[in-house]
Amino acid sequence: MLEFLPLPYGKRPITMFYEQEQDGGGTSFGMEYDKIIAKLYPERVFTRCYEWCSGPGFIGYYLLDRGVCQSICLSDMYSPSIDSANFTAESNQCKDQVTTYVLDDLSLLPAEEKFDLVVGNPPHFVNKKSLSHVSDNQIRCAVDQDWKTHQNFFKHIGNHLLPGGIILLQENMYGSTADTFAPYVNEAGMSITNVIKSTDWWYPSNSDLKLQIYYIEIQKND
Repeated sequence: MLEFLPLPYGKRPITMFYEQEQDGGGTSFGMEYDKIIAKLYPERVFTRCYEWCSGPGFIGYYLLDRGVCQSICLSDMYSPSIDSANFTAESNQCKDQVTTYVLDDLSLLPAEEKFDLVVGNPPHFVNKKSLSHVSDNQIRCAVDQDWKTHQNFFKHIGNHLLPGGIILLQENMYGSTADTFAPYVNEAGMSITNVIKSTDWWYPSNSDLKLQIYYIEIQKND
């Protein structure tokens, strides 16, 4: 059954639609993005924002709702989540500002897709041994086996960054550090330019996960 989420304090405002099993943190720490972006890039309005591992688009729609960006692109490997994202776009009459893709390989993203902001809440753990007493759905949302999805992302995302474009990803201190991803970033001709630790703790419902989120800022080398 589709749930609905009126996004808080929006300028439009947008009401999101999603299934509970599609929420990998978007309704909790995903809503922190606006505060972090306002602190790092005050008053900057981005032309086009890409949400990687988007699920139904909690972060992308929130940033669009808040006027942080003018349009969004969403992609996820789980097609029901993209179905929900499309329903949100249709229900809010904003299809002209939203593009969606079902894909699990970033090399398949059309070459003409270019972004000045890339965000995402990807799976935070390298294997399911990091977790206990969680559902199969939570495993799907939380585990990137051997960081293969991250490696694919870093290998290809540089092809889609506009000049001056910024990548700002949410990760979990219990699953990784910035050094975990530095080799993949550097190999792709990019650099980690900032690491920001969230000041909040998050306790997702129906799991034993304890999350302390941090953000990695990445930019292409000149």
